Amino acid sequence: MGSLARHQAEIFPRLGVPADEGWMLASIVALGYPTGRWAVAPRKPAHEVTFVERFGQRPAWTLSKPLWPNDV
Repeated sequence: MGSLARHQAEIFPRLGVPADEGWMLASIVALGYPTGRWAVAPRKPAHEVTFVERFGQRPAWTLSKPLWPNDV
């Protein structure tokens, strides 16, 4: 269990995350190399999945396209 997950009872109230909706904090460390041909996975725009300062508070900015080329 990552450091954030061990302290989520303290962190949730500070960020305004609803504690009774099944959310949990996690840590991920990705290691390795892709095999074969790979590309950017389809994703929602960053402004649709980003919160600023508190859970549910959307950023004032939007992005019309990804910040990376699609032909990776």
